[in-house]
Amino acid sequence: MKKSILSTAKILIVLLGFSCSNVFSYDYLKTENDAVKDKEKYVIYKPSYDVPERLQWHQNYGYCGETSFISIGLGLGQYTSQYKMRHLTHPHLQQSDPKSQLLLGVSRTEDIADKVHYKHSEYSECTSEAKNFLKWIKTQLYKGHGVIIGVYLNENLFYKHQNSKETLCNYGKKKSSCLKEQSCVPNKDGQGFCEYGDPEYDHIVIVASLATKKPCMDINSCEYDDEDIITISDHGLYSSECEYGNESMGCPGEQLKLCEQDFTSKYKYLYSYKFKDFLKSRKEANQIDGPVYSLSNMSYSGQNCLGNYGIAIHGLKGNSELLPITVKVSKNFECDMIQEGTSSYYNVSGGSVRHDPIDLQVTVSGMEKGKKYNLYQYKKFKKVPDEAFNANSENLVAEGKAKKWVIESASGSITIIIKIKDNETAIFRAVAVDAK
Repeated sequence: MKKSILSTAKILIVLLGFSCSNVFSYDYLKTENDAVKDKEKYVIYKPSYDVPERLQWHQNYGYCGETSFISIGLGLGQYTSQYKMRHLTHPHLQQSDPKSQLLLGVSRTEDIADKVHYKHSEYSECTSEAKNFLKWIKTQLYKGHGVIIGVYLNENLFYKHQNSKETLCNYGKKKSSCLKEQSCVPNKDGQGFCEYGDPEYDHIVIVASLATKKPCMDINSCEYDDEDIITISDHGLYSSECEYGNESMGCPGEQLKLCEQDFTSKYKYLYSYKFKDFLKSRKEANQIDGPVYSLSNMSYSGQNCLGNYGIAIHGLKGNSELLPITVKVSKNFECDMIQEGTSSYYNVSGGSVRHDPIDLQVTVSGMEKGKKYNLYQYKKFKKVPDEAFNANSENLVAEGKAKKWVIESASGSITIIIKIKDNETAIFRAVAVDAK
């Protein structure tokens, strides 16, 4: 299954500076078209850890899946670059290979989650109704899990793509009468029609929060409600001030000043929709007056079935002795970009590739007063243990493959600043000094 819309033949580089912050406030409790009345009557569900916005690379078919995994990781105490996240996905493929992408329902998503030490569960029931998928999302957020999902783009809004006529096609067949930018989308009877975009999803996003007037009583009682409001974080993909597909217009021309200027005002990052307005067919998703993003309401159960995809990140692998850690980054973008069609970096501001220094604000919480803890920093995911952290980390420290600090706090938490380059990896774990 090819997620064709992720191709950067059409999506140009749009970059900005943005400070990390907690995005879950009532200010975001509004839909794209309407302010929500009686905001105080809503119950808000969100991940139990902070998930900051990150700006994705758009070259090489787009790094939206990789950026989603990275943002979740920051809330759990680990940072890595988009390049390394894709390399972890498919280490033997070039970054420019479309098969190298981290895609829901296509890549070995659960294996990748294991590689970065996430506890997780996956949704890939392609014969299930879309309302069941939204119910699953609501349940996961009620549990405090981070959720990553695939959504439609509005093809007309992004690229001025609009069908002038309906064209029939044979869904599931290799040869199709559709244009290159189109895909064959079946109706419930299996009859195919050519539509712009992918049949299932075009873009991968994080679910920032969910607001409901019908809260869950327990994990088995979360129900779909038309008036529930979902807020997604799009990794800075869309701005109304950009003209996509035109190098001479709008945001693409400003990329050359990426590290010198702040383009925060051009991007929303967060988009909110009522459930009843979020569900669209592929055709509805591309309407001139349609939303920026929507969720497929298709559930085709025939051969090559269609549906929705998502993964919930419950937390980190490890025992209950692990302390909560969050990482905030001084920049939410990587200055040195991946070069389109290659696995090489280039500097968008000119000059040689330098890999900018960044500050990681590492906060360890849940500490007992007067008790000492070991804080470990690892350079590679494959070296991070999932149990017996002290016993399994001492040799790594001795060999220079990990660092260790003994920390204590009178206030229950401590924050330190770690300096690295933006193309590096830094993974943190903290346990009591007397733990295994």
